[in-house]
Amino acid sequence: MNFWQKVKAVLTTPIGGSGKQATGAPEIAKPIPAASAVVSGATGTPTIPAAAVINALNDGVMALDRFGNIRLVNPAALRLAGFALTNDAVGLNYSSVVMLFDAADNAIPDNDNPIRVALSKSTNFTSRNLKIFNQEQKTTLPIALQVTYSVEDDAVIVVYSDISDEVQESRDQLAFVSTASHEMRTPVAEIEGYLSIVLDPASASVDTRARDYVNKAHTAALHLGTLLQQLLDTTRLSDHQMTPQFQAVEVGALLLDIATQAVPLAAQKQQVLSLDSVPLSATTSARVKQLLYAKIDPDFLREIVNQLLENAFKYTPAGGRIDISAVGNEREVAVMVRDTGVGIPQTDLPHVFQKFYRVDNSDTREQGGSGLGLFIASQRAEAMGGKLYAESQVGQGSVFYLRFPRISEQQYQEEQNAAAMQVGTSVADVAAGAGVAEATTGAGVSAATEVPAGANPANSV
Repeated sequence: MNFWQKVKAVLTTPIGGSGKQATGAPEIAKPIPAASAVVSGATGTPTIPAAAVINALNDGVMALDRFGNIRLVNPAALRLAGFALTNDAVGLNYSSVVMLFDAADNAIPDNDNPIRVALSKSTNFTSRNLKIFNQEQKTTLPIALQVTYSVEDDAVIVVYSDISDEVQESRDQLAFVSTASHEMRTPVAEIEGYLSIVLDPASASVDTRARDYVNKAHTAALHLGTLLQQLLDTTRLSDHQMTPQFQAVEVGALLLDIATQAVPLAAQKQQVLSLDSVPLSATTSARVKQLLYAKIDPDFLREIVNQLLENAFKYTPAGGRIDISAVGNEREVAVMVRDTGVGIPQTDLPHVFQKFYRVDNSDTREQGGSGLGLFIASQRAEAMGGKLYAESQVGQGSVFYLRFPRISEQQYQEEQNAAAMQVGTSVADVAAGAGVAEATTGAGVSAATEVPAGANPANSV
C-alpha cells in the first residue's frame, strides 16, 4: 500500500465541511475515524491503525475540507509550523497554522497561495522552492510542498517536509563550485596569455609542427576559461549573488542592436542573418515591425539572444538562414530565433536546457561546447519572469522561443520618466555634496499582435 493509500485509509468517509454554507446554515461535518481506521497488511498479517501510520510520518500531513478548515493533522505538520502539539488545530482554518513564503522570504499573497488555489480551483500543486513560517522559532524553513485535491472527498490533502539539509547541501555545493571556478580563472588566463605570446610571430619563433600543438593547447585553454566563467555565472545566479537589473526597454531597438553586432559573424560563416525576415548586412538595416515594451534586464536579454545566435551559427551550414523576430499580445512578448540548421531530435528536445546536456550525434559532436550555454540562458529567462523553450525537426532547423511579460507604452514612459528623475536626483546630490549650487552654475538638471500559434507553452521544456 503506497503513501496516498495510507492517507486515504484515514479518510474512510468523505469529508464534507465544518464551516457554514453561503446561506449561513451550518453544514454537518462527517466524522473522520482515527484509531478505528486501519491499514491492511498482507493476508494473514495484523492490521495497523491508520492514525498510527500518519502520526509516525516525518512529513507533515493535513486534510482540509472545502472551506479550508483542518479536519486531520499529524504532529509533524504542527511541529514544522511551530504550532503546539495539541488537538487545538483541528477545526481551525489552515491559514492559522500554515504560513507560506517564497525562496526570498517574501510572504505569499493570499490569492497566490497554492493551498487556496487548490481549494478554489480544484487543482494540484507541487514545489520545492517554498518556505513555511515556524511560529515558535520565528523563522522560515524550506519545504517540499505537495497539495492534492481529492475529487471524491471534495477535500485537499497537504503534505510538506523539511528540506533544510538538502538546501544547505546545495548551497555548499554552489559555494564550492563558485570558489573553485573563481580561483582557477587566474591560472587559466595566464596559460592562455602565455600561449598567445608563443603564437605571435613577433614574440616567438615556433616551427610548424610545434605551432599546431600550441594552437590546440591555446584553444583548449580558451574553452576551459569559458567553462569556468559559465560555472561562475550559473552559481552566482542560483545563489542570488547575481540578480536581474530591471529596466523598461523597447524590445525591437535592443534586438536590432544585438543583430547588427552579429552580422560580421554571419558573413564569416556565409549565412544570412535577418531581422523580422529582412536580411541584414554591413550596409542594410531593419527593425522589428511591432513596437514592444517590457521591463527586463537588457544585459540578460542580450546574453540569451547571443547564446541562441551562437548555437544557430554553429549548427547551421553555410548558405543557411537565421532569423530574429519578436511579436506580442496584451500580456507578453515572444522573441524568436529561427534557423535552418541540423535540428534537434525529439528525444533530446526536452533535455537541451538541462545543465551539461549535449545532443550526441555526428552533426553536433564535432562542434564542442560545455553544455551550459542553454542552461544559463534558461536560468536568466526565468530570473526575469520569462520562459525559454524550443521546437525542432531534424534536418529542418529549430525555433527557440523566449517569452516574458509585456508592459504598455504608458508604463514604459512612466518608467523612463522615473529613471530620468532618479538620475537627476543623483546628479543634484553629487553637486550639492561638492558645494556646487545651481544658482552659481546657472544650470539645473531636469527630468526628461498576437503571439504565433507555434509559440505554444505546452511545448516548453
